Amino acid sequence: MGEKFARNLYCKREDLILKFKIENFMGKVLIIDDEPDILELTRHILEMAGHSVVTADDADSGLVKIRTSQPDLLIMDLNLPGVSGWDLLKIVRQENKNLPVILISGRYKTSLDIVRGLNDYLADDYIVKPFNKDILLARVEALLRRRRWQTGKTDGEERPALICSGVLEIDERQHLARIRGQPVELTNTEFKILLVLAKRRNLVFNRQQLLEEIWGYCPGTLSRTIDKHIESLRKKLGPAGQKIQTVVGVGYKFVDGGK
Repeated sequence: MGEKFARNLYCKREDLILKFKIENFMGKVLIIDDEPDILELTRHILEMAGHSVVTADDADSGLVKIRTSQPDLLIMDLNLPGVSGWDLLKIVRQENKNLPVILISGRYKTSLDIVRGLNDYLADDYIVKPFNKDILLARVEALLRRRRWQTGKTDGEERPALICSGVLEIDERQHLARIRGQPVELTNTEFKILLVLAKRRNLVFNRQQLLEEIWGYCPGTLSRTIDKHIESLRKKLGPAGQKIQTVVGVGYKFVDGGK
């Protein structure tokens, strides 16, 4: 009797976990890769996890599907025939700064390849072939989870849409920052940093914590890239950039003082 009850309770718990994941973290994923085996494998992994998948095998068809299928997340190879993955990503970012992008490539040589993808081309993550399916799924679901939190509801609860501090407004739903009502042109990463800090005012984040909040993982070799993003963010915010304060030897925090 006790074993049957425990088994039923466990099954109900698993059903609730699965229901929560499907309602909150499942999404439409576009995969662009010219290697048929990798394309099929990635599609199979994502579909088995409950995601809807659209595929393309070159940059041209991939760009068409980005515009027509409106995916929640893009996974793309860098070594594409014709138009390169780098050039495709430039076009994607010109048209849509908020679409989460995971780069997948077998051309990794140094950490500079990852830095280039994340900083110069504004990708959200970088995975090296051959990849582990569990790591791929974890990163996909982390980005989809953040996208859901940025755009509206999760688990039935309405999240705050607008954060105000002096002349600075941060519109979470529109993924937009304003100074005295005028939009400020921020990159996807800069907006994420601003949102994370502003939502937890006066709480100090070290660089590794910010990397975890924004990218879902924290390779130590990339932690200093946060400093570059903070520097750029402060400049774009003007006097309101003083709200992002450096805590020497620790990290950064957002305060309400100043303009």
